[in-house]
Amino acid sequence: MSSTRQYFPIRDYFSAPSQRLGDTDDEKPRESPFPRYLHLIPPAWKAVLVGVVVVAMIGIGVFATKTMSVASSKKAHTNPCGNSTAEALALGCSFDRLTWSWYPAHCPHYTEDLFRLAEPYKYYETLESIQPISDPARDEDLFKFIDKQGGVWVEKREHATHCLYLLLAQAQVLKYKTRHVPILVEYFHMEHCVNYLLDILRRSDDWHHKDSFTPPVHHDQTC
Repeated sequence: MSSTRQYFPIRDYFSAPSQRLGDTDDEKPRESPFPRYLHLIPPAWKAVLVGVVVVAMIGIGVFATKTMSVASSKKAHTNPCGNSTAEALALGCSFDRLTWSWYPAHCPHYTEDLFRLAEPYKYYETLESIQPISDPARDEDLFKFIDKQGGVWVEKREHATHCLYLLLAQAQVLKYKTRHVPILVEYFHMEHCVNYLLDILRRSDDWHHKDSFTPPVHHDQTC
């Protein structure tokens, strides 16, 4: 008994069972029955059918275009304050220099005003720049550089003061239990600030000087 299997082309597999065995070599390809009946459709109806097809194709194209446009518009406004200074201002957002972020109108700024007043900061376009940006106190003078290159160069005092007032802002969040932007309590950011400040302090000449007394030991604490 032969165990040889027969394999048939895909087109034969889906044909009628009697035609799968390959018995007839003169099998002719089947013709669609539709073309032979086209001449029975009146010319007027043919024109109507063509018109319907054309209108349907136009409708599909318009729908697809609108869908893509809406999707693009939604993507452009994924950020609550847009993607540029102009978009942020148009959306009613305000700039927070402490976190270098745009805030929606309902978000509090916490210690940002204290940070601004702490030092007469200077901002520079590049690391090699000698002259600071014209008026660093004006946000508008910084915006053109922010839009152009994403940010500006700052002095060590700005960086260190930023870290300190960021810690104070977090204390305010804990104290008042109010809403806040995520970047304000970002753990890895604060870990960076702690390491940055420690490095500055350790370089100080009076790092080993005695100048403080420990606070009294508390016995009334719990969690």
